[in-house]
Amino acid sequence: ESTVKTPWPNDRGVVITERGNSHREVVTTKDSVVVLRPTELKPTTLTDEEAELCAATLERLRSSTKDYVQARIDGTIVVGDNNGREIRNRFESAENGEELRQFEVRETDVRCALCPGHTWPLGTDIGGMLSKLRYHLDLRNPAAPMHRERLVATASDSSWRTPPLVTVTSTARFP
Repeated sequence: ESTVKTPWPNDRGVVITERGNSHREVVTTKDSVVVLRPTELKPTTLTDEEAELCAATLERLRSSTKDYVQARIDGTIVVGDNNGREIRNRFESAENGEELRQFEVRETDVRCALCPGHTWPLGTDIGGMLSKLRYHLDLRNPAAPMHRERLVATASDSSWRTPPLVTVTSTARFP
């Protein structure tokens, strides 16, 4: 298992699955699961505390499909604004600093917390589920502009980040 830095600042983790040569599934120190290309990862050494956090997260995710799906959504959903900034699924409320999510996994479905009435059944095809959520955010979808407006109005400024101009790369091979 390899320890890596992801493109997000202060987000480090452990590679748990290799999907051929094209992608790595990473449990992060931020309690999410991201799937990235090897070129998006940078080898690093985790602190003991970070390693324990990743191990505990992985154990919890292996025992709960609901938690795994939420972690994948948290690690996958990224929304851009008109100013070149990005925000993840989990963000901080501008009103009170509380942690909020755009999409929340419940026992039988996933709901958009910003768009009342928008839900998707929880199934076994995580890729299909993520595609549906991405479509909800796609500007070709009539619901997307309202979602984005509500997100901008709800999220604190510190929840947004400007992505690096240069992709994080690594020439190190993963085992």
